Amino acid sequence: VLREACNQLKAWDAGLPAIENFGIGVNLSGKQWADPGFISSVEAALKSADIDPSRLHFEIAEKFAAADSKLTINILAGLKRLGVSVTLDNYGTGKSSLVDCQRWNALDALKLDRSLVAEMLADRDCYETVELIAMLARKMKFRLMAEGIESAAQLERLQMLGYELVQGYFFSPPLDAEGASEL
Repeated sequence: VLREACNQLKAWDAGLPAIENFGIGVNLSGKQWADPGFISSVEAALKSADIDPSRLHFEIAEKFAAADSKLTINILAGLKRLGVSVTLDNYGTGKSSLVDCQRWNALDALKLDRSLVAEMLADRDCYETVELIAMLARKMKFRLMAEGIESAAQLERLQMLGYELVQGYFFSPPLDAEGASEL
């Protein structure tokens, strides 16, 4: 999957008009995260496809990152040396602590879980949680992302809180490479 993602990005570079800040995201499994050869395989995939590492974005679920904080610190440091960005996915539903987030300062972004996005307009407590996560991320100098956007009202509220990157069916259902190329 990693090699395919890098190769797809290279193919898009060759066949599509240049888009500023265009990259590709790859969700990581817990198995990949714990693999001692993971950093080497990332480096090999980047070299093979000959892409700028800053355009490769990994997402690791909060539960995998929190399972072994020391491992997470080491992997984040290795990925940062390569120039790859990492987002903590499903933030707000896992078991990471604020201390963990402080230790994981090599993270680039926190991605708000879709369950919080789905409830934030109807549940005041949920909205306040989303707002607190935004404040926390800004203070820790993480970019803010959110998933599961299904309405203009959700998008507007998240933008008001400073969420920079968003995804969801409001914009498009998941697409294969051909569908993404057309979009």
